[in-house]
Amino acid sequence: KATVSVLYWARRDLPSIMLILSLLTLSLSVPPIPEPVLAAYPDWGLCGSIVDDAIDRGVNTLIWFASNFLVSLNDGKPTIQVDLDLTCVKDRIHKYPDVVHLISIGGWNAPHPADIGTGAEWFAIWKEWNKDIGFHGIDWDLEGNDSPSSPYNTFSLQTLKLMTEFTKSAVAEGYHVAMAPPQSYLDPDNSKFSRSLQHPPSWKTTFPYHGSNIYAHVIASCGIDSFAFIAVQVYEGWSRLGDELASLINEGTTNEAQAKLIESTLQKYTSGWEVDFSSDSEAGLPSQIIRIPASKIVLGVANYWAEPPPSKFVFIEPAVLRLVSRQLFKGFMFWCLKHEGDGGYYFSNLLADGNPENEL
Repeated sequence: KATVSVLYWARRDLPSIMLILSLLTLSLSVPPIPEPVLAAYPDWGLCGSIVDDAIDRGVNTLIWFASNFLVSLNDGKPTIQVDLDLTCVKDRIHKYPDVVHLISIGGWNAPHPADIGTGAEWFAIWKEWNKDIGFHGIDWDLEGNDSPSSPYNTFSLQTLKLMTEFTKSAVAEGYHVAMAPPQSYLDPDNSKFSRSLQHPPSWKTTFPYHGSNIYAHVIASCGIDSFAFIAVQVYEGWSRLGDELASLINEGTTNEAQAKLIESTLQKYTSGWEVDFSSDSEAGLPSQIIRIPASKIVLGVANYWAEPPPSKFVFIEPAVLRLVSRQLFKGFMFWCLKHEGDGGYYFSNLLADGNPENEL
């Protein structure tokens, strides 16, 4: 009788059982975020042996670049466009199952998601598209555009809502969601909120491409626990940290003093700061404290395509980065693998823990 009852229940609730099994399968196929994380972007469309070499040296999280959510010109339906050899990417995902593989959405000069469908609907489209590829999640990388008149120099309310709904849907099904805001897009030294990405910094008024806490809106809407990590790009064009480091270097400072400045920046994120969302009547959020715990914050840096400060894109010596207290952040992200070895620097070695070749 017991056997008959179990078979009857299983037949009656087969859809529920299949859902549970699918979720269990997904949870087993998505590896956890490594501790500490060392994430790297290959470059626009890059795949191949350079990725293998970086993983061998210590990279444990790959953020493949890039994808966009568009409307098909053929049938007007939502479509996902990628700048990647997906056959090559699939080979790497299968070859390195313990490495976390994320696909970025956006990038500088890239379009923001098409204003068609909800975030939940876009996630369903992404999930179906991804089922034969195997990405473990996504990285929000939406930014601005070189053209001052581009609509992508402003985040629409629809884009913010889409990011929020997509994130919640993806996390609910066991995928990782990360984000990589330029420093001004998530800035603890600034309480202002704006959907515009055209705010010249006071230290470089001729450069019109800074944001004002736009990614704080997504964090507040989703909750910090929705995100696997948040990689702040301190190599943003004319970044706040770059300007502060330039001042120190001009004073003839030591590596230790530069590391202390970086630690101070990280502590501002972990302590939290108030963001005045109420300044935008359409933002739909009250002013509130945004806090990024050390378990979520990742320091996003540039290898030797950038230049030592003072410079537009700041290069920070690995000798300085290795002095920053690991108690204050989750790990490093760097752009990009294409420039590994430039100037003799291999960030996939120099920033990885537990690698005997890391000694500086």
